[in-house]
Amino acid sequence: RLGAAVNFITSENILVQNNNIQNKRTGVFFDRCIDGRIFNNDLLGSGQDDNEAAIYIIDPIEDKISGGIRVVGNNLGDGGVGLILQNAENLIISNDTLSGQHIAIEDGELSTITFRGIVLNNTSRIRVDDVDLSYNTSRLGTGLYIVNSNFTFRSDTLINSTANFRR
Repeated sequence: RLGAAVNFITSENILVQNNNIQNKRTGVFFDRCIDGRIFNNDLLGSGQDDNEAAIYIIDPIEDKISGGIRVVGNNLGDGGVGLILQNAENLIISNDTLSGQHIAIEDGELSTITFRGIVLNNTSRIRVDDVDLSYNTSRLGTGLYIVNSNFTFRSDTLINSTANFRR
């Protein structure tokens, strides 16, 4: 689990698609990027801890893509942290059935995450809708971990974990 696989800082129109990015401390990292897309990557085993995730997005910037980010179809299993979203606003995280969502987390995708499924850090007006947070193999993690954030949380599955929702 050494290093980060893919880092983009202040870049534009990025597409990370169909890659095998396994067992990295951080899988895909976007910082202040304009119109980033992360599609169908195998990030199995990536995401080490609080500061390292399979997918880590800081301050996405919108130009042509709504919200500046689109994430769908990625395998986030077997790591410590699935997704970190930091300094972001007006985004929807759902299970890919909701029209207009920006980040899709398919049912069961977080089922083998061992520490934190989704981390919202310093975010505003984030909507988490119908995401399956019923996990994990150790049953000791947190499904949704919120730090200094304003969000809407509804219709989610919260079972089989000791602390699924922590603010």
